[in-house]
Amino acid sequence: MTEAPLAPSNARVKYLKRLLSDPKVRRSEGVWIAEGVRLVEEVISSGVNIRTAFFAEDFTGERHEALRSNIRERAAETWILSKGAMRQVSDTQSPQGVGVVIDPPPFEEKGLLATPKPIVILDRLRDPGNLGTIARSALAAGAGAIILTADSVDAGNPKALRASAGALLRLPVMRASSKEWLRRELQRPIYATTGEGGTLPEERDLAAPFALVMGQEASGLDPAWEALVDGFITIPMEGEVESLNVATATGVILFEAARQRRSRG
Repeated sequence: MTEAPLAPSNARVKYLKRLLSDPKVRRSEGVWIAEGVRLVEEVISSGVNIRTAFFAEDFTGERHEALRSNIRERAAETWILSKGAMRQVSDTQSPQGVGVVIDPPPFEEKGLLATPKPIVILDRLRDPGNLGTIARSALAAGAGAIILTADSVDAGNPKALRASAGALLRLPVMRASSKEWLRRELQRPIYATTGEGGTLPEERDLAAPFALVMGQEASGLDPAWEALVDGFITIPMEGEVESLNVATATGVILFEAARQRRSRG
């Protein structure tokens, strides 16, 4: 372990900055980066492999020392950063002084696609906070996996990991090559949402295996999906509300699916 705190100009700090800000670097390295006490505790409990842990030089206190000890037992290496360097590798206004570079949770793609649980397809989703919130709801509602299209935000985004409260460490996530590939490989109906004209969630058989495709926050679903889906679901709304946030809408349908599964025993 390096004893002297690493300065902002250090090459290792610059590497962490690239991982933090550039999804292409994360993908090429095959890693995710997580920051903050609670999230790092989730990383440890999930059992994923920790490549590098980094601490601020002032990361002290009883809870922090216990966390530091747990990380040291699991991480291949640990780095101590100066307070200035820690601020540069944090995407929060108040850095908590600890972060980790991890391998993504392992899963078998074949098993993911064959799960009897609902699968969520996120098409062109750009907001990492929405991804994290969807993952949290999906895990709570008993979904089996999340599939991201090629131009969606990556699951290793620190903001997505934080918003998921650790759900992205436990729910299988994969990136699909194309919509057509998904249509061929997913042996189940695929549903999408629409503002009007679709079937109400409770009128669909959501207890059986299905996939739900949700579109980009601003422009909605890519029109190319219209020829690929098996039906549309409309969430009934009262009041002068035009639409729901994509994370909220996803949660509504997944929890309706969970209700139907419970009702059938």
